[in-house]
Amino acid sequence: MISYKFITKDEFVPLFRKYRPEIFQDNNDIDINALYTESEKEKTAELDKMCTTQYRLYLTAWDDEKLVGWSWGFQKSGLEFYMCNSAIFPEYRRKGIYTELVKKVVSKAQEDGFQEITSKHHLDNNAVIIPKLKTGFIIQGFETNPRFGLLANLICYKSNTILNVHNQRTGFKKASNSAN
Repeated sequence: MISYKFITKDEFVPLFRKYRPEIFQDNNDIDINALYTESEKEKTAELDKMCTTQYRLYLTAWDDEKLVGWSWGFQKSGLEFYMCNSAIFPEYRRKGIYTELVKKVVSKAQEDGFQEITSKHHLDNNAVIIPKLKTGFIIQGFETNPRFGLLANLICYKSNTILNVHNQRTGFKKASNSAN
């Protein structure tokens, strides 16, 4: 039976460092940091020191004592929680674990006051995009990212009123007489 546990950053980082290369070994991402000059890296490091993100979530999935997946993210603003990275070990995929991680992270972030939950995914990552669409995310846009390539930007609104405004602004739905 799979269990889920929110853990601290200090507990999560060693797990992430150990398993990320294994899980994402076939990904075609680029280490953009390696392309910067030493001066650019130093300046970026100084800016990073000033930009502290206090709110983070680290959710793990376990099969008894065996780590089988995770999802972690952080606060981008007073409104937005960004689901930064999720992974499920290959032998545990297509068993609903990822969907459960998404539901738990969204629930916790919204419970704590976030109005928007966002994420970015490779355009062909249907194993992630479809479960997110089924749990209330919508496609917000697309971008070309130098590190990851073409990405779909997804968002889940807590407020149905804001979702309706979003749908009106994209032309999906007509504006009602009461909303301008």
